[in-house]
This record gives sequence, C-alpha cells and structure tokens, in this order.
Amino acid sequence: MHFNANDSIVINVVTSLFVVLVGTMVVKLINRFFSARLQADNRGSYRAWTVASRNFVAAVTFLLLLGIWVSELKSVAISLAAFAAALLLVGKELVMCFLGAFMRMVTRPFQLGDLVEIGPFGGEVIDMDVMSTTLVEVAPARHYTGFTVQVPNSMLLTTAVRNHSQAGAYTLDTVRIPLEVGVDPEDVEARLIKVARQACEDFMEEAGRTLRRYGDMRFVDLSQFEPRVLFEPVDVDRFDAIVRFPAPVSARLPVAQQIVRGYYREPVRKNVAQQ
Repeated sequence: MHFNANDSIVINVVTSLFVVLVGTMVVKLINRFFSARLQADNRGSYRAWTVASRNFVAAVTFLLLLGIWVSELKSVAISLAAFAAALLLVGKELVMCFLGAFMRMVTRPFQLGDLVEIGPFGGEVIDMDVMSTTLVEVAPARHYTGFTVQVPNSMLLTTAVRNHSQAGAYTLDTVRIPLEVGVDPEDVEARLIKVARQACEDFMEEAGRTLRRYGDMRFVDLSQFEPRVLFEPVDVDRFDAIVRFPAPVSARLPVAQQIVRGYYREPVRKNVAQQ
C-alpha cells in the first residue's frame, strides 16, 4: 500500500489534531488537580505550578507539531522565508509580543503574585504566557476592582514596569493629606508621624530588615524607612502633606487608611476634650 502526498498531509493533520486535543485535556486535568487542592495558604504556589505546567505542555505540544510537519516545512523553505517576511510586516505586534515574553523570561522584572504597574495598568500578576500578562486590577486607591487586565507583552519592550514587590514582603508607600494654607506644618507633621508610627509599629522592625537587605543587594540606601512627612505646594490656596511609610505589599490599603483616619480623628478628640 502506497501513500501519496495528499495522504501524508491528511495523516499529519489528524495527528496534529490529536496532539492538540491531548495537550488541551492535560492542561484541563492539571487545572482540575490543583483547583481541588487549593487552600488559602497555598494559593500562590499552586498558581505558579499551574501556569508553569500549562506553559510546559504548550511548549511540548509545539515541539511535537513541529516534528510532525518538519518534512513538509523543508520542502517549502523558500515559501516559509517569504511567509516569515510577510509576518514581520503584517504581524509586527504578534512578533513584539513574543519578544516581550522572551525579555520577561530573561530579565524577570516580576513574578506571579507580584504587585506591578505596567504603563497605565496596575495590579497583581496572576498569569503569564507568550502573548500577554494578566493582572487582577488594583485601583490607585490600592483596592482590588474585581476586574482583570490582559496586558500585551509588547508593552514590556517600550513601557517602564514598576514592581512594588521587588523588595519582598514589604515596600515603601505614600499617602497624601490635603491642607489649607495657614495650617501649622509642624503640628501637622507631628500628628502624622504619631499616627503613622502607630499604624506601622507591629511590623516596623521586620520591614526595616527586609528593606535594608534589599537595599544592600541593589546598592541603594533604604535605611531611612521609618515614617516621614514632606510638604508639597499645589496652588496658592493649598498644599499637601505626603506621608511616606513602610507597609506589607498586601496591606498597603489598610495601613494607609489607618493613617488617614487617625489624622482626621485626632482634631475631633481635641475639640471634644476642650468642650
């Protein structure tokens, strides 16, 4: 029994469909396996294993498909070169996504679970593949919005990435307090330092050790990690007090809210005491 060229192509197509189907089933089984064992304390590690396993299966599937079609690809090498040239012209964004994924793999600007800002988008990294990076969106007010954002990897080639988790479990954050002109800055600073120290006292020492260790690794002086207050003029009738403070990456919002609430609560207590 002899096979002609058309029969060979049909066999390759059927084999390719079978490989893709098996790869898809394996990915679904892996997701089901980790989802069934998911708990609060292993969420991050299981997410990392799920993404790594899925990407590994995708790579194996791609190599198998390449092996199936390699003989046909050899016979159309010239056409393939022309197709690649056309792909570079027409699919520039697609190629840039692949290059962005490669740069992300080599430079590792962030990992799963990190809190990052990529251009105008900010959030926690929950998924990474060759085309995009998926974030659970975090609003400027530091709370989760409930939306997910898929950022094309091409943005990693042209856009700065801010990683709030680079130093580890702790980071330095800021919160602004608007003030009217005429308010005593010394009094405001003293009150803000007081409430900021109270908000950070439970983790101040550990945050200091983490930030100093990261600073030593990067040859950056992060020894001044304790709460401090700076003033910035906004216009002729207003200036802002900017409170910088250490905080756990996952608890920036509660710490910032505690500082704001503590500052605005203190004058009320004084007025009550005077009455």
